[in-house]
Amino acid sequence: HDDLDVIFSVTQHLFSLVFLVELVVRIAMERSRYFYARHWRIFNIIDASVVASACVELYIIPYVTSDLELDLTCMRIFRLLRCVRASRMSRLLHSFSNLRVLLATVAVSFSSLFWSLLLVFFTVAGASIVMCQLVLFSIQTQSWDEDDQEIVEWMYTYYGSIGRSLWSFFELTFSGGWPNYARPLVHKVSGFFALFWV
Repeated sequence: HDDLDVIFSVTQHLFSLVFLVELVVRIAMERSRYFYARHWRIFNIIDASVVASACVELYIIPYVTSDLELDLTCMRIFRLLRCVRASRMSRLLHSFSNLRVLLATVAVSFSSLFWSLLLVFFTVAGASIVMCQLVLFSIQTQSWDEDDQEIVEWMYTYYGSIGRSLWSFFELTFSGGWPNYARPLVHKVSGFFALFWV
C-alpha cells in the first residue's frame, strides 16, 4: 500500500505540473482571449479554476495545515471539478472530422447490432429447444446397453434440458468447437442427427 501511495502521489504531482505549465503557456499566448473567447470561455474558466485548486491543494494547503487546524472539507468539492476536464475532449471532435464520422457511424449501427444479436439469440434458442427434444426422444425410445451408458450420460449432460442445451449451443456457436458437440450424436446415436447439423 505504501508503494501505491507513493506512485499515486508522484503521478498526481506530475499531472498537476503538466496542467499548470499548459495553463501558463496558453494564457501567455492567448492573453485576455483565454478568458473572453466566445465559444470556450466557460470551459477555460473552469479549466483554470481546476488547475488552480489542484495546485493550492498540493503545494499550499499542506504547509498551512501543518501549523493551523482548519476544516478543509470544502476543498473536496474542487476535486470533483477535475472531472470537468474530461469535457475538453469534445474540442477534438471539431478538429477531426473523420473521428466524428466514425462515432456517428458507430452510434447509428447500435440499432442494427441490437437486432442482429436478438436474431442470433432466437436462432440459437430455437435450435437448442429442438435438439433437446430430439435427444430426450432418443434417450426414451431407443434401447441402450450398459456399454452405452457413457453416451447417454453425455447426451443428458449437454442436451438433457432446455437450459443445458441452450448453454451447449452458446458454446458451440461462439467457441468454434462445434464438432465436439455434434460428432458423438452422429457417430454413436443416429446418423439422422447429421441432417440437423447440416
